[in-house]
Amino acid sequence: MLNLSVRPGEYLMVGENVKIVFVGGTGNNIHLMIEAPREVNIVRSRAAEKAGTAGPSPYSKKTPVSDKAQQEILRIIREDRQKNASS
Repeated sequence: MLNLSVRPGEYLMVGENVKIVFVGGTGNNIHLMIEAPREVNIVRSRAAEKAGTAGPSPYSKKTPVSDKAQQEILRIIREDRQKNASS
């Protein structure tokens, strides 16, 4: 298992088409944005355990993160930084 420390705005790439962006956190919570193709099944651990399913579905390498999605992620990161700076 990989254990990483990240700062707001940093992201992780899983394969070629899944991007996980750390956008901040409060208290015991962290805030993530996940950009992935529709074929990728993303399930919270609590929901997977409750349903009795395990592991993610295979994903396609055909769909990169769109420019529109990247712009939206950057917009949210900027807003979060401004909010944190004024706190």
